[in-house]
Amino acid sequence: LLDGAEALSIESPDTALQKGGGYVQAHLDGANLPSARFTNTGDKQVWLTTSVTGTPVAAPLAFADGFSLDKDLFTLDGKPLEAAHIRQGEKLIIRVKFKSTHSRNRTIVLADLLPAGFEIETILKPADGARRDGHAGAYSWLGDISDFDITEARDDRFVASLESFRRTPYMAAYIVRAVTPGDYVMPGAVLEDMYRPADQAITEAGRLTITADGSF
Repeated sequence: LLDGAEALSIESPDTALQKGGGYVQAHLDGANLPSARFTNTGDKQVWLTTSVTGTPVAAPLAFADGFSLDKDLFTLDGKPLEAAHIRQGEKLIIRVKFKSTHSRNRTIVLADLLPAGFEIETILKPADGARRDGHAGAYSWLGDISDFDITEARDDRFVASLESFRRTPYMAAYIVRAVTPGDYVMPGAVLEDMYRPADQAITEAGRLTITADGSF
């Protein structure tokens, strides 16, 4: 609740208020939000700003609007990962395939969060896949790996971005290593048009368990 530098006169019957610096603050938890009431008892206009933070109780459901998006996990020899557990130190390849369902100019951003306990070892390049010049890369079974404008291996996610003008299919792939034993959420990949945030797709979340290897 803000009214520039003017003195404020705000009252609330059930909520503790913090005043100072030309504004009044109230910190509420979810249970208290519906009953919160604030009254302007002064003669000055005030503005209300609400900021909400929290941790989701469940992973977002799979969703697609404007894009198709698929995420797959493989062993290094190209076999789909069927079990929900791997051993500490083992590596996996994560492949993300997508395309726009509309022919329009887009700046596409892909963000694929890592499960805790994993780290990115390397991002695969077009030369690592099935190259169009007929030469097969080390992971040619993945197919044609796209050439992105930006790819980043961050501590907690893989990020890629490119400009797209058609319904062209794209594919990104990277190798992760299981580092820390535990049972972890496998977040879904998120894809969106940077300038049309309603055009977005999310893949289904899951779980992965890293079992300890006594040699580490």
